[in-house]
Amino acid sequence: MLPGLDVTDVLDDPDFQDTSLRVFCTALDPRADGTVTAVGGWQDFTGVVSPDGGRDLVQLGEGDALDGAITIYTRFPLSTGGLERAADRIQWGNGGPGTYTVVNAQPWQFGDGYVKALCKLADNNPSETEPPDGYLG
Repeated sequence: MLPGLDVTDVLDDPDFQDTSLRVFCTALDPRADGTVTAVGGWQDFTGVVSPDGGRDLVQLGEGDALDGAITIYTRFPLSTGGLERAADRIQWGNGGPGTYTVVNAQPWQFGDGYVKALCKLADNNPSETEPPDGYLG
């Protein structure tokens, strides 16, 4: 590790910022009858995206599927979810190849105020108007 390393100047540079990012944040509201109401919507945000190994073809007995991941460095508070919030879903590349689920999000030690979020490919056919698959609403 490099103590004191701060790369916020690079991460804040518009040449590195990706403006095609969208997040679907979902608030969960438990009801007295044990069901949960989910309310959410798409929001635009910016960050620096790094593909993690590209998209891999996975061949299973049930059929073929794509697997992949990206890492996002952003000031937007991405979340893996909890009792009051579902894991955030990400669209990258103007609705491009699919949606990603945030599977790990933590403060990043090399950029003050930045979150480092690992996102796994979740849906290969996203919709601009409909909530992503797995939406509880």
